[in-house]
Amino acid sequence: VRTENAPFNNMITSLPNKVLNTDYVSSRGLDAYDLTHFDSRGQRVLGRRYASKILEYVYGFEPYTEVIWVDEDSYVRGGSSASINYGSSSELRVKESTNGDFTRRVYLKFDLSSVSGHLIDADLIVHGQGQDKKAFDVALFETTDSWSENAITWNNRPVMSNQFETTRVSGSSFKDYGFFVSEYAYDESVGDEVISLGMKDNAIEIEQLIFISKEDGSNQQNRPYLLIEGVSLTSGGSGERVGDSESVETILSSGDINPLRIALYPNPTHGRFSISGTNPREVALLDLNGVPQKVRPMEQTGGLITYDVSHLPQ
Repeated sequence: VRTENAPFNNMITSLPNKVLNTDYVSSRGLDAYDLTHFDSRGQRVLGRRYASKILEYVYGFEPYTEVIWVDEDSYVRGGSSASINYGSSSELRVKESTNGDFTRRVYLKFDLSSVSGHLIDADLIVHGQGQDKKAFDVALFETTDSWSENAITWNNRPVMSNQFETTRVSGSSFKDYGFFVSEYAYDESVGDEVISLGMKDNAIEIEQLIFISKEDGSNQQNRPYLLIEGVSLTSGGSGERVGDSESVETILSSGDINPLRIALYPNPTHGRFSISGTNPREVALLDLNGVPQKVRPMEQTGGLITYDVSHLPQ
């Protein structure tokens, strides 16, 4: 986070309270390859967030938030415990060591088939504690779905590949730890609708993260889960461009998703302006306070419309 941008970011987030029909898109969880430009993953996630806002504000689709509880969870342990399954354990342990007897890694699996709309963002939340006075990083990896919580062991564990997120663990009190998993979760939601995650300690020292599993029957509210944010598959009827029965897929395939494919000139305008495009629309003109202003169409020739605004204050 660039702290010098805080005043500017505060101005952006305050816009919806000052200007009608405006909103902003957050860059939360996104990485940059320099101080200015998002990396490839960040660009893709940011693009989906923009698309979600367009579907919400222009087409009337509803944003949603839902929780997907972990479907399967377990940890594996090396050394003399390499053939033991810990799928029934009420806790999950993450620890790395040069001694296999002390090495523990966690596997989590979530069923995304119940997601009720288009997934835009996802965060993994676990509730646990660090067992050392020193802070350390826990990493998240992609892994395959070819395991089950009641059969996985160190000996048959799937490979963890493509580390894509880390979270800092500090303190011995129980609390929530979050991992940003939007890109991977989106890919899996449009694939086989199952997402498997591997977790390991990035340091080889004495610390470990212990967190609650779904097998802890007395603490179900703190079992691992995905917090999903997305946009509904059908319009809630608040938009003017789409009927209640039309879906996101219908709009995307119709080519009507780009209502602003136009050119406006001159800019700045003096008394009149013209809009040209392949599909001209009715124009609504708002001032900087969000107050609608009347505009007078003077003439239309094909895809070119000229408007008179000479009556408006300069």
